[in-house]
Amino acid sequence: MRSMDYIFVAVTVFIVSVTAEDKLAKHFSLFSVVTFGNEECTSDTSVAGGATQGTCYSSTECSDKNGMSSGNCASGFGVCCVFLNTGVAASTITENRTRLRNYEYPSIATATTAVSVAYTINKMKSDICQIRLDFGTFVIAGPSLTTENIPATASTLCQDSLTLLTSDNTAVTSSPFGTLCGSLTGQHLYVDLSPTAADALTATLTTLVDGTLTAAIAKRVWDIKVSQIECHATFRAPPGCQRYFMEPHDKITSMNFNKVAGSTKAANAQNTGVDIQTSHIRSCIRRAKGMCCVQYDVCTTYNGEALVDFNNGITANNNGASGIYNEGFSFDMNISPNFVIHASQVNSGLVDSQCTGDYVEIPSSMSRSCGSMFGSYLSAVNTRYCGARLGAAFQYASTQTGSSSVCDCSEPFSMTIHLDDVSDNGAVATANVDVGTANVSKPRGTCLEYKQTPCYS
Repeated sequence: MRSMDYIFVAVTVFIVSVTAEDKLAKHFSLFSVVTFGNEECTSDTSVAGGATQGTCYSSTECSDKNGMSSGNCASGFGVCCVFLNTGVAASTITENRTRLRNYEYPSIATATTAVSVAYTINKMKSDICQIRLDFGTFVIAGPSLTTENIPATASTLCQDSLTLLTSDNTAVTSSPFGTLCGSLTGQHLYVDLSPTAADALTATLTTLVDGTLTAAIAKRVWDIKVSQIECHATFRAPPGCQRYFMEPHDKITSMNFNKVAGSTKAANAQNTGVDIQTSHIRSCIRRAKGMCCVQYDVCTTYNGEALVDFNNGITANNNGASGIYNEGFSFDMNISPNFVIHASQVNSGLVDSQCTGDYVEIPSSMSRSCGSMFGSYLSAVNTRYCGARLGAAFQYASTQTGSSSVCDCSEPFSMTIHLDDVSDNGAVATANVDVGTANVSKPRGTCLEYKQTPCYS
């Protein structure tokens, strides 16, 4: 029988299952699958007041969130979505980077009656630990007096006011911010929120209008950027910090230190550039690479304006009320009855237990400049600073005008401005004119310029 050879060929069959979803997907454009992060973007100039920060969303998302599309982002796949709140009544804010503005912005508010606006800022998601407020422009009426003489029937000097309260801290008296007023332009503040998802920030802005304090005098205008910061964010401020400075050098001022050009200076007037009361705002500084210390000096200028020494000409009180002062460090100039000094030392810079009213706190610091050969063994270590000068200076003659530097080499770097609820020399000066004029004592607050200094072996 003839033998037969057999050849076997292996054949593999691939069966592709096509679902209804796959068929449907073929009908979508390539652009529908492009995704991008909701990062910060800059709008075009069509927004009232000019270009501003927004959030990158798709055009549909922006519309669904009631935002305003202004310019493109994400290589043209998204739109810069701007959220503006210009309401004059209670408002609820849920979107990141929302701008709070007066209705007439960038013009001043024109209301002729008292107004109270409560902005409730809810977490956009549970993992939010802080709210940051950036005061691009913020001017409301400041203190009612220029002498920091607190009226017996009032708990605050402020005429208009801004308070920052959270669900976890509902009392102004226990808030580190106290009652804010005047000019906060250029400032920023961080508000800590508790882990509770429902914890929210309520920023209440209240204005006072009477026959004297008109809208034209008060010059009210505000533009506040509200940012929500996630708990794990690298740019989150350290716990307990109301301000966070990330640059190697900058200026730190008390609230309402800024002066508004053309504002009036009198009782019940605009009064920017006048110290306010009852706050304990801590400013923290992020350590830069290769830096080990921070040096503080009284500012010589602010917003192009020279901060100069002046002799107020007061001779009736020598407990810090009379003598020579500098606009960059002028607060709580009357330190009696907390501490009484001899008339020959009216220009002293006081420290620690001598400072129980208004003072600047720089923990474990030294009254000297930073540099090589630093160390606690070279100088006394102090924490509080007050009086007519920055730094420990107990033997100044009446003509001495200089403050010393203060050096802090202890981390974390921080500086806190403590302002109490006690009248400071209000009864001595009667004329409501600007600080720096003879025979008046008008505490302006403080402006300190810091710079980080390198590490030395």
